[in-house]
Amino acid sequence: MFRPNWIGQTLGERYRLDEMVGQGGMSAVYKAYDPNLKRVVAIKMIHSHLADDPRFVFRFEEEAAAVAQLRHPNIVQVYDFNHDQNVYYMVQEFVAGETLQQRLRRLNSSNRRMPLNEAIGYILNICGAAGYAHARGIVHRDIKPANIMIDIHGQAILMDFGIVKIIGGEKHTATGAVVGTALYLPPELIRGELPDPRSDQYSLAVTLFECVNGRPPFEADSAMTLMMMHLNDPLPDLRQLRPEVPANLAAVIEKALSKNRAERYESMADFADALRGVLASLSDAVPPPTLADQPKIQQAVPLPGYSDVQGSRSPQTAPMESAASGQSESTYIEGKPPPVESRSVQASKPNIPPAPPIADQQKHSPRNLALWGGIAGALLLIFVVIFSLARRGNATPPPEEPLATTAPPATQPVEAAAPILIASATQTPKITPTLPPTLTPTITPSPTPTIPVGVPYSRINGIRIDDRGIYVVDYETFEYTEVLPGQHVHFYFNSVSQEQAGHPGKGPWILYGGPRPFEGYRTTDRPAAATQLCIRVANTDHSIQTDSGNCYILPDVNVAVPILDAACLAGPGSIYPVQGQLSAGQPLLVTGISLDEAWWTVDDPVSAGQVCWLPRNISDFSGDLSTLPAAEAPPTPEGSSSNLAVQISQITIDDQGRYVVEFSANGFTPALPGTHIHFFFDVFSAEQVGSTGGGNRLMYGGISPFTGYAEIDRPQNATQLCALIANPDHSVVTGSGNCFALP
Repeated sequence: MFRPNWIGQTLGERYRLDEMVGQGGMSAVYKAYDPNLKRVVAIKMIHSHLADDPRFVFRFEEEAAAVAQLRHPNIVQVYDFNHDQNVYYMVQEFVAGETLQQRLRRLNSSNRRMPLNEAIGYILNICGAAGYAHARGIVHRDIKPANIMIDIHGQAILMDFGIVKIIGGEKHTATGAVVGTALYLPPELIRGELPDPRSDQYSLAVTLFECVNGRPPFEADSAMTLMMMHLNDPLPDLRQLRPEVPANLAAVIEKALSKNRAERYESMADFADALRGVLASLSDAVPPPTLADQPKIQQAVPLPGYSDVQGSRSPQTAPMESAASGQSESTYIEGKPPPVESRSVQASKPNIPPAPPIADQQKHSPRNLALWGGIAGALLLIFVVIFSLARRGNATPPPEEPLATTAPPATQPVEAAAPILIASATQTPKITPTLPPTLTPTITPSPTPTIPVGVPYSRINGIRIDDRGIYVVDYETFEYTEVLPGQHVHFYFNSVSQEQAGHPGKGPWILYGGPRPFEGYRTTDRPAAATQLCIRVANTDHSIQTDSGNCYILPDVNVAVPILDAACLAGPGSIYPVQGQLSAGQPLLVTGISLDEAWWTVDDPVSAGQVCWLPRNISDFSGDLSTLPAAEAPPTPEGSSSNLAVQISQITIDDQGRYVVEFSANGFTPALPGTHIHFFFDVFSAEQVGSTGGGNRLMYGGISPFTGYAEIDRPQNATQLCALIANPDHSVVTGSGNCFALP
C-alpha cells in the first residue's frame, strides 16, 4: 500500500507531493507541484504491489505512452509517466469543476432532471473525445459519469484513458467488479469478449440514459445481478420514465444500447450525428435556452497537435471518492463550480437588473411596472438577436475527426534505382479521407513513440481500406514537410527490414512526397507475412533516417501481440514442449483459435510455414475474431496428463467480513476471457452455475486467494462454498472441482 509519508516527498526528483486527494483499489491521486514548469499537477500513483507483475509493467509503459500522445480538448491531458521507488505514476493536469456523477447527484437530491439539450451536449463532447482515441487504436473501456468531468466552462472532459488496460482489466471480472462499474458494462465484456469502440458507445449510452432519466437503466445490489440484467433484461421504456423525452432521442439511445454490438452505431461519429439530429429537433420545438442553462452543443474538434494553454483549466482539487464505490479516482475539484455557462454563444450576458424585493414591488404603480416590462422586453429582444446571430455563425459544426492536410501534388520527375517504386498523386483517384469506425478493436497498433524535438520524424496515425481495396494511410510529419525531390517519406511493409527500406537497400518500398493521405498500396500488395505498414523519414538521395517513424498494424489481418516475453508452445497447454520464444510487443499473424478459445495459433516467427500456440490471456488482439478457424490441438505428448482441476484448500474470514478462499488450479491458468473458475454456494447445483443455469455464481480469472463473497452474501441454507472450472463460454466442467465447509 502507499506510504503515509509520501506527503512532502519528491517523486522522480521533480514532483513535490503536497496532499493526497483520493485513493482507490488500484491507485491514489496526489496534488503535486512541478517546479520545472511552475504548475500544480495531479499525480496518479499505481499501487506498488502491482509493480511485481511483469505484465503490469509492460502494460504500463506501452499503454501510458499511447495515452500520453492523446491531444484533445475533451480528454484530460497526461503530461508524464515514470516510476520511482517501485511505484509507477502518471502526471496529469488538474481540472476544475465536478464530475458528471456529482452533478447528477445534486440534481437527484433536489428532485430535478437534467435539461435534455444539456445532457446531449455533454455526450457530444465525449463522443468527440472517444472517437478521437478510437481512431488512434485506443478504447477507453470504463466510460461512466464518475470518469467524466464537467469543467468550470461547462465542457465534459473524459478521464482515465488506458487505466483499465494498464492495471490489467481487473475491474471487469465478476469478482473484482464494483457495482459502480457494472452499471455501465457492455454485454460483450460480460461474455468475456474483447472490447472495441462500440463497447465504449454502449457505456456512453448508459451514461446518457442516466443523464436523461436521473438513474441508469439497470440497478441492483450486486455486480453479478447487474451483469445478468445487461445480458438479458429488456431496456426500460425511457418515455414512460420521463414523458417529455422525444421519440427520436429514445430511439437513438435504444440503438446505442443494443445487446448485440453489431446492431449499434458503427462509430462514435455516427452516434454523434444521430444526437445532433435530436438536438436540432429540440431547438426547433422549444424556445432557446438562457445563457446560464445552455450546454455546449458545438462539437469539439479533435486536434492532433492540441496542447492545453497553461491556466486554461484551473489547477484545483477536492477530496476523491473511493473506487471501491465505483467512483472516479481522477476527480480534481475544489469548491463548488459555478453554473454551466454557454460555450457556443460568445455574446455577453445582458445586464438585466435583479427583480426588486416583494415589499418594494408592491409600491410600484402600474405605470412603473409597464416601464420595467418595456425595458425587460427590449433587453430580451436584444439577447434573442445576439443569440440568433451567434447560432448562425456556428451553424455548421467542425468535423468530429480532423481530415488529413492536403498539399499540392508533386510535379517534379523523380529518378530512382530499380527496386524503388514511385507513387504520385495521379496514380490513384484522390478522395476525401474519412477515419474508419474502427481501426483496431483492442490494441494500440504499435507502441506510440515519443516525438523527438528538433529531429525530423514521421508517424502513421491510422489505416483504413476504401471501397477500391486501397489502404488509406493517415500520417503526419514533424520538424519538416515531405516533398519530392527533397526530404520525403518511405512506406514499406514490415516484411522488409528497416535497413532494406531505403537506398542502398533492396526494398521494396514506396517513396512519397505528398499529398496526404497516402494511397499507394492495395490490399493485394500485402506480402503474406506482413502485419504492419511502416513509415520512415527519407533523405533526398533516398537513404532513410533510422528509427524516424513507426509501424501500424494493418486493418485486414488478424494479429496477436504478446504483452510480455513468452514461450510459443507446440500445443495449447504446458504439457506441450516449447517450440520457440516470442518477444513482448512482437506482432504475430493469427491463423486460428483453440476450441476453448483460450489459445491462438500463430505463425512461428523462426520456422517459416509452421505454427505455434500462444495463450490468449497474455496477448492483445487486432482483427476480426469471427474469421478465425477453430484449431484442434495436436496429440497429447506421451506420459503427460491433460486433466484440469480446481481445488479449494482453505477458507477463512478477514476483518472486512469477506471469505478468503485459498485454492489451486491444476493444469491451467485461470483467465478472463479464457478458461476460468465459477465459485458458488452449495445451495446451487453444478447444472445451475453454468452459462445456461439460473444459479448465482461468481466467475473468476485471477490467482489465489478468491475474495469475491462476503458473509452477508451466504444464502441461509448454505454450508459450503464450491468451485468448478468454466470454459470461455461460461459453461462448467462437471466434476472439475470441489466444495469446502464454510467457517
